[in-house]
Amino acid sequence: MLKGLEKENVLKTLESGNIDIIVKDMTFGMNVEIQSKYLSFNPQGILLVSKSFGTLDKSVGNQISVQFYVNQVGYCFDSTLQDSSQGLAIVIPKNIGRVKSSSTLNEKSFRAKLFYFDENKKTVTIPCLVPDSYSLLSRPVWNDVPASVQDECRKLMTQFVNQRKTQSPSLIGNGMHLLPIACYLCDPEMEENLDTVHGTQIPLDLIYIDDEKIVFGKRKYAQELELESDYTLSLEVRLSAFLTRSILIGCTVSDIYAASSPDLECYLCTITQIKAEDERFIAERMK
Repeated sequence: MLKGLEKENVLKTLESGNIDIIVKDMTFGMNVEIQSKYLSFNPQGILLVSKSFGTLDKSVGNQISVQFYVNQVGYCFDSTLQDSSQGLAIVIPKNIGRVKSSSTLNEKSFRAKLFYFDENKKTVTIPCLVPDSYSLLSRPVWNDVPASVQDECRKLMTQFVNQRKTQSPSLIGNGMHLLPIACYLCDPEMEENLDTVHGTQIPLDLIYIDDEKIVFGKRKYAQELELESDYTLSLEVRLSAFLTRSILIGCTVSDIYAASSPDLECYLCTITQIKAEDERFIAERMK
């Protein structure tokens, strides 16, 4: 835990309000980055998140972990997200620790948004999240599928392969995308959290991407994507605590997958536009 001048310096930085923080909801296991423009400091030692930020409402009352960086050193503390008339409140505890090297931001940490133009040619943004249980930009492996759903997952994959062989065999490709799709559609946690995903707009789940395809998972109340419609994915890949790669990808919804639950769907999107260097970046990580 921090002491002396180091703790004093860290607290002064928090009080300045000129710092971004990362909030992890310990109930939902989801990370949200909050920019400094949405933060203010209360003299009672409370960080206030402006209600205009709008993506933490469902996390009120939950235990959270807060991470931030001061002079390129990572710090963290645990707290509870509370509601107040001034905004969402995060009480800064007495104990603030350094982020251990093994607990720093994952080498592959992601932020994503999906865009499209409505009938009035205005840009519409759909928020996206990468569920903690999915390893984006890595080859899906069977060992990552929970034992409790392996049988159902195997049946779904067989069903999807047989259907696509008859209807549209070109969409199967190497079939790697079918494992995360089947796993998503039979994951009970996806249904249990349908009404508790934080945010005023339920995000889509980004569960797979390679140099040709993207897969989004849709929970109940999240915005639907339309078959054969065009979208643009803005993807930020955090390679380290201080290095981020931004990728812009044009794609078209080419197939829709569903199972027994009417509340879950997966959208298979074919990549139509991507820079050559970004395509290589993704392909190298999927080998």
